[in-house]
Amino acid sequence: MNFGFMIFIPNRRKPTHRSLQGFSLVEVVLAVGIFAFVIVAVMGLIGPTTRSIADIEHRDVAASLGTTILLELRRVSQGQDFDAFGTQIPAATANPNYISLVASADGSVVRLFNEDNPDDPTLDVNNALDEPVPGIHNRDRFFLIRVSRLVMDGVDSDDDLEFIPVVAQIFWPLQVPTGAAPPPDHQETDLGAVGTYRVVSPSQRTSTNFNLVIRP
Repeated sequence: MNFGFMIFIPNRRKPTHRSLQGFSLVEVVLAVGIFAFVIVAVMGLIGPTTRSIADIEHRDVAASLGTTILLELRRVSQGQDFDAFGTQIPAATANPNYISLVASADGSVVRLFNEDNPDDPTLDVNNALDEPVPGIHNRDRFFLIRVSRLVMDGVDSDDDLEFIPVVAQIFWPLQVPTGAAPPPDHQETDLGAVGTYRVVSPSQRTSTNFNLVIRP
């Protein structure tokens, strides 16, 4: 009986000069350059994406401010005749005046803005309203709100009012901290202990508006 044998002989070829040499300097530099390009491209996308997400969040908060604005207006109207309060809200005419309010960035707090000019860069830091209701500290003011009374046919401000229709204009940001990127047109004010804030020019603010109804 014959048995056949197969003998496997390992390949003992010597490594070539190419395999011993590894990557050339040109290949390494090229690989590093491609990697750096990819990293820079990714980092370049992060900034705009982050700003876009923040813009969407701010718009969502602004759109949800209606209930909080009404709560503050009702608080302000307490203790006085409802009709008289209605006449204190300037009419939304071609050149209207406003009742000004401010809101925190998360929209959880809205307060009457007592300063004469909310666009003045020298904003009052000690802005507490009548106790026990606290105000919003300067550093926490983000939304500026202007409320004016809608003029409706057949509804006279001297009538006994069952409701007050108003339009609320929301502007943001009212101001940004020094570390934030400044808008093209801005003013700057030093608020001492609370740091330096840039008051954003009205022309550089984002805005939206909606109608509300104040009831007694």
